[in-house]
Amino acid sequence: MKLSKKSSQTFDSLRTFSKKSFKKMIYLSTALSIITFPH
Repeated sequence: MKLSKKSSQTFDSLRTFSKKSFKKMIYLSTALSIITFPH
């Protein structure tokens, strides 16, 4: 199944967006764990 150029571009931007939000989630959870459980 061949994707059209536009839908593949949308898919790429979606993938990069989810990657960014995933990194943000990891960063937020790390900051939360540091705040909640001080070493």
